[in-house]
Amino acid sequence: MPDQPAAHWRKLSTTNDIEQGDKRALSIWRRCDKSIGGILYRSWACCVCGNKEPSMLPQLDRPILPQFLSLHRSRLIRYFLVLVWLIPWTPAAATPMAATPTGALSIGTGQSALPVHPELLALAAQAPQMTAPVIVQTLGDDTAVEKQIARLGGVVTQRLNIIHSLAVELPAGAVAELGRTPGVRWISLDAPVESHTSSAHIRYYLQGNPPGVDTAAQATLPMTETVPTASRLPNYDQDRDSAPGLLIRRGGTVDSDAASGQVQRWRLGPFNTDMRLSGSSFVQLYAAMKDFAPGKRGKLWAYIYQVDVNGQRQELIATGSLSRTWRSSWQTAKIKFDNVDVLVDEGHSLELVVTVDATSEDDMWLAFGTRSQPAAYRANLQDALLSAKNFYLVNYPVNVEGDTESHPILPVRARKPKNFTLPNFDTDRDGGPGIVIKRGGTITSSDTSGKIQRWRISPFQADTQIGPNVEFELYAATKSFHKNKFAKLWAYLIHRDAEGRLVHVLGSGSVEAEDWGETWQQKTIAFNNSTYAFPAGHQLEIALTVDDTSERSMWLAYGSGLYPAQLKGEFWALLPQVFLDTIGARTVWDKGYEGRGVRVAVIDSGIQPDMPDFVRESGEGPDSRIIHSEGIGTNPNDEFGHGTFVAGVIGSNGSASGGYYKGVAPEVDLINVRVSDAWGGAYESTVVAAIQWVLEHKDEYNIRVVNLSLNSSTLQPYHQSPLDAAVEVLWFNGIVVVVSAGNNGGAEPGVIYPPANDPFVIAVGSTDDMETATPNDDVLAADYSVFGVTGEGFFRPDIAAPGSYIISTLADASNFKNMFPYYHRGVMDPSGNLVKLNFQASGTSISSGMVAGAAALLLQARPDLNPDQVKYLLTASATPIADEAGAGAGSLNVAKALELALAYGDNPIPSANTGQPVSQLLTTGSEPIQWNSVNWNSVNWNSVNWNSVNWNSVNWNSTAQDGAATANAPTASNIPVGVGHTLRPPMALENDELPSEDLPTAPEPEQPEEPEQPEEPEKPEEPEKPGTDPGPGTSTKDIYLPVLRQ
Repeated sequence: MPDQPAAHWRKLSTTNDIEQGDKRALSIWRRCDKSIGGILYRSWACCVCGNKEPSMLPQLDRPILPQFLSLHRSRLIRYFLVLVWLIPWTPAAATPMAATPTGALSIGTGQSALPVHPELLALAAQAPQMTAPVIVQTLGDDTAVEKQIARLGGVVTQRLNIIHSLAVELPAGAVAELGRTPGVRWISLDAPVESHTSSAHIRYYLQGNPPGVDTAAQATLPMTETVPTASRLPNYDQDRDSAPGLLIRRGGTVDSDAASGQVQRWRLGPFNTDMRLSGSSFVQLYAAMKDFAPGKRGKLWAYIYQVDVNGQRQELIATGSLSRTWRSSWQTAKIKFDNVDVLVDEGHSLELVVTVDATSEDDMWLAFGTRSQPAAYRANLQDALLSAKNFYLVNYPVNVEGDTESHPILPVRARKPKNFTLPNFDTDRDGGPGIVIKRGGTITSSDTSGKIQRWRISPFQADTQIGPNVEFELYAATKSFHKNKFAKLWAYLIHRDAEGRLVHVLGSGSVEAEDWGETWQQKTIAFNNSTYAFPAGHQLEIALTVDDTSERSMWLAYGSGLYPAQLKGEFWALLPQVFLDTIGARTVWDKGYEGRGVRVAVIDSGIQPDMPDFVRESGEGPDSRIIHSEGIGTNPNDEFGHGTFVAGVIGSNGSASGGYYKGVAPEVDLINVRVSDAWGGAYESTVVAAIQWVLEHKDEYNIRVVNLSLNSSTLQPYHQSPLDAAVEVLWFNGIVVVVSAGNNGGAEPGVIYPPANDPFVIAVGSTDDMETATPNDDVLAADYSVFGVTGEGFFRPDIAAPGSYIISTLADASNFKNMFPYYHRGVMDPSGNLVKLNFQASGTSISSGMVAGAAALLLQARPDLNPDQVKYLLTASATPIADEAGAGAGSLNVAKALELALAYGDNPIPSANTGQPVSQLLTTGSEPIQWNSVNWNSVNWNSVNWNSVNWNSVNWNSTAQDGAATANAPTASNIPVGVGHTLRPPMALENDELPSEDLPTAPEPEQPEEPEQPEEPEKPEEPEKPGTDPGPGTSTKDIYLPVLRQ
């Protein structure tokens, strides 16, 4: 948005929006004294995060936030009513008014019957002097409208020809008058858009160990990073009921005895370094009322404690609860803990306690400990052994019983020693500090021989790589500080398994000197140009000996703040990445389809151009697979990091990680279209301008797919959303549009924001693949992935794909990298170089990128497919997720989608959007188009190709000025919405009736006989879901809506 002389844009970003599970991405915009957008976001932020302490904000925001809140407190109170923007609204019955401009959209009654978004009018009434960024759609010639805009003190900032609109800034008080101007069709807020990626958590599974005897509850059970391997649920209470799982009696407290059956506890093993638990964390359980009794209310409580080295609780870290009416089967229960910020000391652990509230209508069952019901606790833990570290070699000063020349195996920790006095292990021999190591030791010397000292790192929490440059820094001297004596030290890196057995001596190094002087000498032993890999659970050991050619034994000094001996190097966890197997991408690659020749436009924050992951490996065409980069009002470089991450999910070839972290279509070509600033902020008008650029260049670059991992922050019906109208134009021009459903989800249905609410897109929600390659245990990422029914009765999302804990490309000079260092992921490339060009995150943005990559794979195999057919193939082949309505058609299975596409051969493939009405912003004619009742005579049917293949433009200059139809009006024919796709109730249809009887009817044009279609593969029957009776007049299988035909 261009700077104006009287206004200056400044953005304050709170990065809690990166945390997984936040219901709304939080961006606070400030425009000095004259911005509706600023007031809207200040007020909204105050409401949404009012319970969040400033201390929870990232360090970069803390200096300015208090002044900001203080400066605007009175204004925040004054404009509190602006929060109406966040509430779903249902327009009243529309009544055409004489003052309504001819051909305009008309919403509301009386004086509000203007072609203006009603909340925009309400906001203008509250703050008429503020500057309002709006999008104005016109009916034809813009000249008169532009003159009126200028007369009202406004300025046109962009021309959005794709939807015949203007992006405008003008005083809010002038919006109503502009709405009365002839030639104005619709005015809406130029709303901010939000990307949907969040940071990752570390996951610990709740394990179950069935006891040998009957018990009401287990004693404390472990939490581990290993997925349970059991295929059946253990039964802890065989003599009371034959059902699996664990019975928790209601009324328990955290102090209840385990034998009472009123509490269950899990405990994580001690941390081998200080840990900071921060942000949000949550526990996921599978629960039900006792005996699977449906319709009963039950409430679960969960508590997180810090436990000290003696197993005693130190402090209550967080408390959370979940109350709902339960179904007659296992249901996912996720209990979230917000605003956590606590330091967990080394050696301490975490304990999870679960109870059932006394107000519950019955006792409850828990299911955990199996691969199909893998209950887990997930925490945002910083300082885990997943990043570069210096590990200090320490000892715990103890009263040594008798003389000893060396200490038993000592630990390694991440915290620098605080004590300043060197411990003395051999006081009766020399009185000197430190420890004596005798000459002549070898790697096999006994620990009690006095000829070797070992240190051992606690077992790695995940597959870990170290290297390439590892150094051992220590302080040493000849015994008794003898000078002019030659001595040589050897150091070894040793790989040991989970039981401590020697696996391999990874490397060795030495340091020597003719004269060590009369004091401690700082020395470094280097292990260069080597990389080492450790499976999870294995250990790294450092051993030190003194060469037998040395003239004296040696002293070591370590374990104090003055002489902190340490192991320096890069330690990176190679985390598992199974989503490519979960969605069947590798199976498609094996058939020769990796996206080659297909081009995907990524409308986002940009893509870093020089990354090895986007280099062309086939040797065909340009070296880079980023064919073109375009910045809409800015440069195309990715300063935020979101776009590079999403682009990697779509098409990374994994070069930076040695092929480990690949995208779905690793040979696809990418078109980079940047719309956001360095903090991910953008406006609808900028996104529409980007869509317009794609349309204008689709033939030049052969763009077949567009990915939009973003959503508007303002709720609008798709018939009135400029963003929805723009994506439809792409769809009708043969471009598959994939969008994120949104991260504003939860356990209950949520609000669907544009463009995910439009039928002519593929709206994608997120699943959690549970780190297993099989989709059978996948669950909806219910802590953030939104689902629900739009105001027009469309269920969203269309489909889901893995979106939790995904690793992808990281833009090197991006705010993603700077803000979240704990989520960097690095591996060694084939040359042994450490690369830090990967990042771990979660969100529906990521899932959208996966489906965009899957669409590219289908289009390589079947270039003749149109968007409706691609959508049909992906949704019809999706893997159902048990008891998870929020996943739409199911979880993405691109291997089955390809199999289905090839099976059709030359036979016609069904269309997913049969019968869906186009956005009213793309229709023409002189009659007012009302929200509650569509006047189909206003539609110029000659301007639309309903096969969605080649709609070159909307005919804005319709000759049907008298309101008569220029072609046959549509009829309400009995054709289901979306072949192979079921709309789930409740349908938002007025009076629960199908909206067909008020529509004009006309003879349908004669249709050519369709060739015989191949028999569709049989899909398993979906079990009936209790509590989902759609009511009279609707059906869960065939929902009929007006069918629009050419």
